[in-house]
Amino acid sequence: MARQAPPKDPRGGHLRLYHEVQDSAAWLALTFTEQAFYLAIRRQLNSHNNGSIEATVEKLAAHNFASKSTIFKSLRALVAVGLIEKTRQGLMTYGGKVCSLYRFTDIECFDIPKKAITARRATNEWKSWKTREEAARAILDAHERSVNPLHPNRKSSAESGFAKNRCKVSEPNRSGSPTEPETPVCGSPAEPCLTSPVRLANHADRLENARKPAPVLDIIRSPEADAHTATWFASRTHF
Repeated sequence: MARQAPPKDPRGGHLRLYHEVQDSAAWLALTFTEQAFYLAIRRQLNSHNNGSIEATVEKLAAHNFASKSTIFKSLRALVAVGLIEKTRQGLMTYGGKVCSLYRFTDIECFDIPKKAITARRATNEWKSWKTREEAARAILDAHERSVNPLHPNRKSSAESGFAKNRCKVSEPNRSGSPTEPETPVCGSPAEPCLTSPVRLANHADRLENARKPAPVLDIIRSPEADAHTATWFASRTHF
């Protein structure tokens, strides 16, 4: 007798979160945002694609995860407590970008040769935490490793596979003004301190010019001008 396929749910697909996961120390150590992020990426899971789960802005923007910093922080927390594991490191190629891929550790993973993913059974790393505090400390250490280069457990750039980006810093175009002279530019211990050209204002000359009286124009008078003025005045005062 042929085996019958299980009946399909008339309401369609759904998420399944087992009680042992929800009651675990790993789950309780997560924030509400990180728990919501777990459910958002779990939405991609079907019967055969575990290990090929994407966590990009394009995939998660519809679930209100449009911030890259929030996505990266949530991924670090979920990996730290063992709820998910990275199966492929993202990188840059000639054709564009290749995103990182993840798998859920509570279920098995099948072969996906096209994406170089091999089959694995459920590993359940999230079960290793005995208390909520231990899991929370693991999350905190993961965040510190991402920002603190002196952290003892931080991987080097060669080990993590990321190249260090370097950018050139251009020197500022500095110029003094008549009222604000330029200050000297301090160099490093290996280079001497250079002094920029300074344009100083000559305040003494300005003060001396301000104290001088304004020049008075001498009016040259002639007899013809005096006669004309007398005639004009007489015509105005005649009754």
